[in-house]
Parts: sequence; C-alpha cells; structure tokens
Amino acid sequence: MESSLVLLALLLLLVLISLALDATQCTLLSKSGMALLIGVLCGLAISTDPALYERLDFQYTIFFDVLLPPIIYEAGFSVQRLAFFQNVGAILLTAIAGTLISAGVTGLGLYLVGQAGAGPQIEWVEACLFGALISAVDPVATLACFSKLHVPSLLFNIVFGESVLNDAVAISLYQSLLAYESSRSVSLGVLLEVLLKTFTILLGSIGISVALLLGGAYGFARLRHLRNYPVYEVLVCFLLAFLTYFAADACQLSGIVALFFAGMLTAHYMYPVMSPPGQTFFHHALEAVAFVAESLVYVFMGVSASLCFVQVADANRIHYTDFDWRFVAWTSVMLLLGRALNTFPLLRWVNAYRVPAVQVTPPMLFVIWFTGLRGAVSFALVTTWSYTDANGTSHRKLMMTTTLFVVMFTTWLVGGMTGPLLRALDLSQRMTPLASPGDRLAVMPDGHHETEKPVRHRSVSQESLRTDEERPASCWHVFDQTHLMPVFSAIPAPMRVSVLRRQDETRSAAAAMDVHLEATEPTTMLTRADGSCS
Repeated sequence: MESSLVLLALLLLLVLISLALDATQCTLLSKSGMALLIGVLCGLAISTDPALYERLDFQYTIFFDVLLPPIIYEAGFSVQRLAFFQNVGAILLTAIAGTLISAGVTGLGLYLVGQAGAGPQIEWVEACLFGALISAVDPVATLACFSKLHVPSLLFNIVFGESVLNDAVAISLYQSLLAYESSRSVSLGVLLEVLLKTFTILLGSIGISVALLLGGAYGFARLRHLRNYPVYEVLVCFLLAFLTYFAADACQLSGIVALFFAGMLTAHYMYPVMSPPGQTFFHHALEAVAFVAESLVYVFMGVSASLCFVQVADANRIHYTDFDWRFVAWTSVMLLLGRALNTFPLLRWVNAYRVPAVQVTPPMLFVIWFTGLRGAVSFALVTTWSYTDANGTSHRKLMMTTTLFVVMFTTWLVGGMTGPLLRALDLSQRMTPLASPGDRLAVMPDGHHETEKPVRHRSVSQESLRTDEERPASCWHVFDQTHLMPVFSAIPAPMRVSVLRRQDETRSAAAAMDVHLEATEPTTMLTRADGSCS
C-alpha cells in the first residue's frame, strides 16, 4: 500500500513537472532526466525503510512484461511510415550494421584492454555480452529536445528509427550470445554463427508480427458492428498487439521487434477503419500509458542508483564500492569510438546514393553520433546478468555499476547538452503556427510538427530528388494501396490512393491540438470500412 501511494504521488509530480517543462520549452532537463532525478531523491528518502525500497527496486520482469511493451507499441504506432520507408536504408544500416559494429568495438575492445592488463580481465563472450547490452541506445531525452526545437525531419526520422530497431538488434544479439560457453574460443566462424542467429531472431519476430496483425486486421475490418463500441475497438487493438509481443517471446524471438511492427501495422491497417471516438480514445490512451510506463522506468532506475549508497545485508545488491573506474573509463572510450565508427562511415555511404538536397549534413552526422544515449533497455538487460566464467566467477556487479553510470551520465549530461548543441550547429528551426491550406503536417512523436509540401502532384524537379531509398518505398506504397489495403482494411477502391495521407493529416491535427496549435483546415474525414465518411 505504501509503495503504491509513493508511486502515485511521484507520477502526479512528474505530470506537473512535465507540463512545466513543455510549457517553458526547457531543453536543459528532459522528462526522463527529471524522472531519473526524482527516483534518486526518492530512493535516498526511503533508504531507512528496507521493505519499501525493496518493493520500489528495479525488477526485470516488471520492466519487460509491463513497462516496456506500451513504450515500444506507441513508438511503432507514432512513426511516420512514409518518412520511415523513405529513409529505410539509413535507418536499417545504422540500426543493424551500426549496432553490430558498436557492440563489436565495445566488447572486443574491453576484452583486449583486459588482456593487456589495463583493466579487469574478462572473457570474450562476457565482453561481447556487455558490448551488446550497452549498445542499446535510448534517446528519449534527445527526441524530446528535437520536438521542442523542431529539428529537420530527416534528422528526427533517422534518430527515431534507429533507436527503436537498435534496441531490437541489441537484445537479439544479447540473446544469441547467451547460448555460447566460455570454453569456446573466438573465431570468425563463431562470430558468423552469432550473426546468423541474430538475424534469424529478427526475421522470425517480424514474421510473427505480420502474421498475427494482418490476420487480426482482416477480421477487424469486417466486424462492422464493432464500430458502435469504441471501447471494444481499442481493447481489440491493444490485446492483439500484446499477444504478438508475448507470442514472440514464447518462441524465444524478440518481442520488441514484433511489437514495434505491430504498432506500425495497427496504425496502417486498423486505425483508419476505427470509429472517430475510437481513434481519439486509442490515440490519447496509448500516449498516456506510454508516458506513465516511461516515467516509471526512469524512477525505478533512479531508486536503484540511490540504493548503491545504502549499506544492506543483501550480498547480491550493488554498492558504490563495486565501481571500477578504470572499466567505466574504458567503456566510455569504447562507446564513443564504436559510435563514431558506425555513424560517420555508414551515413556517408548513404549520402553517396543521395542527391545533395536530401543528404545527411555534417552537423547532422555529429548530432547523431553525439546523441547515442544509453537507457532503460541496457539497465534491464544487465539486471539479468547470470554469466560466469570458466572459474565460476561472475562480474555481475561490475557490469551493473558500469551500466548504471553510463545511463545516468548520458541521460543527464548528453541529454542536457543536446539543446545548446543544436542551436550552436543551427539545426533548430522556428515553427510556423499556421500551415498553408495545400500543405500537410508531418507529425513526429511528442507533438513535433513540420510543414511539408503536398505530395499529391510531384513535379519533374521534385521527381529528380527521389533517393534510391524512396523509389522502392514509392513502389511499395502503390502495391499496398492497390492490393493490401482492400483486403486488410476493406478500404473502398476510389479512396485507396489517398487514405494514408488523410490518416496522417488527421493524426497530425490531433497532435496539433495537444500543443495548442491552430490549423487552417478542419480535420480531414476518414473513410470507414462500410464506405461511409466520418
């Protein structure tokens, strides 16, 4: 009872503080950084009550089974699919190849440091496990700052897309490495085997998501009387998505990957045929649940950090004396190096296939490298650490304390410096409150808007600006509108081509109301499955 009262009071406080941060457009302290700080202060305040702080300590099962799913689902639902697929090459390259490079540089680098006697000696499997979990980026603070300063949509889309898929790759790689014994020597064959297993997990997770969501969307579109019950509409969407998450986990695949694509498929095939009350309810309910879950994650992490300074009898609990500052320093160096070796070469390679107007500029490259924050996924993975070396020695406390330091350092310092950095590099934009009637609003997560030119009639000069990534995306869009939408959303033929644009405009208008912006156009009507307009 006491722990519930504490959590509810903290959530109310976080809501009020978040309101103040949004109203003042503060970029020096993010909502995640504030939640982390409140968690630290709360942990210190309750340190004299062992029973209370035991219930408020970070629990792996609560994180992965309760808190993480709504965060990932909301991220998949909120992503602008057209922008995502137009930048799919850059996103996949940085999220998959980039994560593997970062994990490899960090893990093998720390292994070599230990072999050279400059740091703790750890085995190669142990080092790569740590490299995988610490490579999970979580730029919550960065994306919130991007929203307030209205950075170019290209920068926002790449960072946002990479962050979600990066977590999936890092977790898949971590799961793959857990199967390897310390007695196996590192070799090219073993590394290729790890990569093959990682990609098997990723593709299998996507397959489960597509199968369950498309099957659910097919039935959802044909249960027309369901439109009279918005609560049931929302429940069907939520339950189907979380069924996907736990089904993937049950198959020893990645629930995060499955749930992210479930969010995208929900937004694309199920959301357009929901009733207007159901759409409004679903949009705001999902956003609210994700906010609560994200806040609790950082509060729990802050409580765990504060308990490092409390003397307890539990031998498994970490203490500040468990920190190895040499290992922390080398980890920080390897993370910066690994991030640089994947960000700059890979995105420069992407630029080679883009015309100058749509290339990732050097200031954007620097921001993408700088904003590789570590967050809750890394800390949740390290709490499950069970690896022991050939001598039966576990370095669990070493890994936990290092991860905790990296997460707190990047959330507070890097997150707080993002705003001044964006202004110094002239990447912040002023947003025009009113859009011209012919323009469409591209809404980003957290209410970020950017006015874009209409895509209905693309001129010859605009056509020449298509990137190699955008051409297949355009072909897929035509195939989807022609063959998939009629089956899985039951969209009438005359309305197929423009339904996605109208859906984005409607969601943009809803988000614009949240940030008290006025639009010159009324909310666009959505076509329902029975052909009527709402």
